[in-house]
Amino acid sequence: GQESMLITFQAYPDEKVVLEGGIKLSNWENLGNNLYKTTTDFPASMIYESQQLMNAQYPNQLDAYDTYDLNYFLPVTNPTNTNTELILEDDFLANQPDNYWVGATIVLYDKEGNGIFGNQAKITSYDSQTHKITFSALPVTVTSGDKYAIKNHLFLIDQDNEFVTEKIETGTNIYLQSSINPNQLDIFVSKLGNSFVIGVWNVPINYITLDGFEIQHYQSRSAWQSRANLILIGAPKQNIVIKNLNIHDNLQQGMEINGQNIIIEKNNIHHNSGTGIGVVGSNVQVLNNHIYNNVGDAIFFGTGSGDFPSVSNSIIKGNLIHNHESRKVHSDGIQLYRTNNIRIENNIVHDTGQSIYFSSAPNTIFINNLLVNGGAYGMQVWDQGIQVIHNTILNQQYSAILLRPGSEGTIIKNNILQAINYDSSVLFSEVDEDYNLFTVLSWNQKKTGANSFVNANPSFVDEANYNYHLSSTSSAIDKGTNIGVDFDLEGVSRTDNAPDMGAYEYVKGLLGDLNGDGKVSLIEVLAFIKQIILGNENISDSLQVINNWRQG
Repeated sequence: GQESMLITFQAYPDEKVVLEGGIKLSNWENLGNNLYKTTTDFPASMIYESQQLMNAQYPNQLDAYDTYDLNYFLPVTNPTNTNTELILEDDFLANQPDNYWVGATIVLYDKEGNGIFGNQAKITSYDSQTHKITFSALPVTVTSGDKYAIKNHLFLIDQDNEFVTEKIETGTNIYLQSSINPNQLDIFVSKLGNSFVIGVWNVPINYITLDGFEIQHYQSRSAWQSRANLILIGAPKQNIVIKNLNIHDNLQQGMEINGQNIIIEKNNIHHNSGTGIGVVGSNVQVLNNHIYNNVGDAIFFGTGSGDFPSVSNSIIKGNLIHNHESRKVHSDGIQLYRTNNIRIENNIVHDTGQSIYFSSAPNTIFINNLLVNGGAYGMQVWDQGIQVIHNTILNQQYSAILLRPGSEGTIIKNNILQAINYDSSVLFSEVDEDYNLFTVLSWNQKKTGANSFVNANPSFVDEANYNYHLSSTSSAIDKGTNIGVDFDLEGVSRTDNAPDMGAYEYVKGLLGDLNGDGKVSLIEVLAFIKQIILGNENISDSLQVINNWRQG
């Protein structure tokens, strides 16, 4: 396309476009005891019924997307120190006849945290006397401290929505346990690797818009350069808009984009077996996306090779990110690696393995973000030129911020924080920390800025329900310093010379704001009217009456 002649791929008005990478399964045969069987004419590995179903495994999985949860693995306690043998010490697995486990898959989670997708192999023999299984070679040696599971064997099917695949000469047999006859359900099996491909390497592609598709059930990455994927945008690509897509239940990334002047906006990206959005390029805007329950980082800016920086002069703004916990190790809400001059603002990140991770990412500005319920640190910082301003970072496993070597000169102001951890090489005097409210201090946080508060109560409106607006009694009100941030996370003005600490500015004296969150909801309007008509002076009683009416 050209600037004056855009090319847009969009659904016809009042129509819905679904790019389906799977094939609906039918002709299920009832084998008894809620076990069903069907056959496809191609290799099959994953099936879906509204969401991904579970490949039968021991120990049992409870969530098909939680593939990295170590509760679903057994410890290696008697290692053979080879990559082709393992001794089964679990009674359930060991007390089976010779070659019982042949054809099943061993899945290894090595203690270095390298994941499981490459560490899988078919079992080729089982000796019931020695309890030893052999299997095709794994890429790593099985050692003490590793964990493993056995999967894809008929004997392991023991709960609804578990399945096993069996390769045959003409395709694949699929066995499924279901309390409902699967012929009455819409069950799909992944078959295709591509859904929407734009361009080839080194061919200029410009002024393209993708708008409003649903993309589901593809086997390969939902969008990654130079592979069979849903969306391929390899360099050099410019002036691309990707918006209003619903990308879900694919066997790898949601999308990976390489180019310049890219807008990724208002997409719904969830339940993919990889990163939600990956970016390489410059002048990229990732705006107002909802990204959740993917098995990797929600947003990843960067690459491990090529020129530095791999991403520059870009913005991540207004995104809702949550439940990226399933990888456990390094499953970040937002990760920057080998980037420069990135602005991250007005994002909400909750319930992730780690909220934010910066490495080789100088000159990053982090403003007006809410980070809560992280599995490690709110953010790790390794670089200079980082500004952390007007954020609320709480309920992290360790602390709000970990300052690593190289983070000297970081500016940390006007935040509500759980704590800061200082690496042994980073001195307090080398960090510009002040005007922050700390709910607690870390073990090595010896002191704070002169205008910071310690062990203070931020008095949120309803923290239990993720409402981190300041109530009228908050210690954070008017305790910040004006450093040029004009608006808060929701666009409320911060023009006061003494702005509030944290991501939200308290709105004073707003008529009808009965719970003090700075906004007036419909329930509050009704409660306010009730007060006037009935003369009820108890605001909480009015709110409770209206809430009961709404729910019942």
